[in-house]
Amino acid sequence: MWSLSVLAVSSLALVQSFAVGLVLPSNEAQILRTKRSVNAQTQQELASVLKCNTTIFGPSDPGFANATERYMQNIQPRILLSVRPSCEPDVARIVQYANHRNISFYAASRGHSLTTDAARFTGIEIDLQNLNQIRVKPDRKTAEFQGGWAFRGAGHNFGIVTSFESKVWPDNFKRYFVRTYQYLSSSHDAVFDAVNKFQGNGTLDPIWLASFGLYTMTNLSKTEATIIWTFLYDGPKTDAAVEALKPFDRLQPLSIDDIDTPYRDINTPIAGALNGSLCEPNKSYIIGTANLQVYNVTTQRAIYDLYNQNIRQHPELGDTRVLVEGYAVKGVKSFRPEDSAVPVRDDNILT
Repeated sequence: MWSLSVLAVSSLALVQSFAVGLVLPSNEAQILRTKRSVNAQTQQELASVLKCNTTIFGPSDPGFANATERYMQNIQPRILLSVRPSCEPDVARIVQYANHRNISFYAASRGHSLTTDAARFTGIEIDLQNLNQIRVKPDRKTAEFQGGWAFRGAGHNFGIVTSFESKVWPDNFKRYFVRTYQYLSSSHDAVFDAVNKFQGNGTLDPIWLASFGLYTMTNLSKTEATIIWTFLYDGPKTDAAVEALKPFDRLQPLSIDDIDTPYRDINTPIAGALNGSLCEPNKSYIIGTANLQVYNVTTQRAIYDLYNQNIRQHPELGDTRVLVEGYAVKGVKSFRPEDSAVPVRDDNILT
């Protein structure tokens, strides 16, 4: 159930305005024309048409760097102005102004766009972070979410979603079991062999929500990366869950850390919260798809050795990480490939 709140103009005019606003400069001359057209006067004009406490940041403003920070630092659009609306109607006003001035624009929520096309953009950023309210309806069956929270399918190919209504459920106070292992280099190959058996070539029970591994430098060794593996279980710690992880107990882990966490905190122990080490903005993340059936142990060892080699040559990179992610894919495989546009359905490991 979706409710677009930017229909201050007719739906046809809205679609047309977005189509115009999304045109990317095709060459450097056009980019320069756009840059020259955005200046202090533009800020003043735009401020005059906005009705809420909307903030406008230009490149010379102290807050500009924070306003334009992104998840992937190596993909940087050319932001000429960053506009942070405090109410939904101002989003439509910004779009209308940008179209009137023939200035390209795009909407940003949490800055997690991974497409390299973002680096081709030059124009106005509409920063939706202040639109972060959640309003539960009186019947407590649905809630209205504003567009400053990231959500599945985000993007503005057909419009900017400033708020939407979705079904909600009461908190069931369920707990989740998270176990993290740490290993030294000598256990590397055996760990990946065990992970391949655990994930079952695409047959892993969906009760296991995630299987994350990473290489990073810790105080356990100054010369070799620690191998850290985390498993996330859909429920509290049980005998069955502990039994399933027994093969990893036998691989001489340096530590085993168990956490019992509620749903609202589930991202914290896996470093996936908004400010967690794997999701904090303005870092140099390089993300690619793996598209594997199983982990190739020889290749993983080569990646591990190369990582150690680079850290020895460049100690300043000691805070970096190499991350792999595994998820149960039985649900994905239950759909026929021809019924969806989603590719690589035969792959079990995507990242």
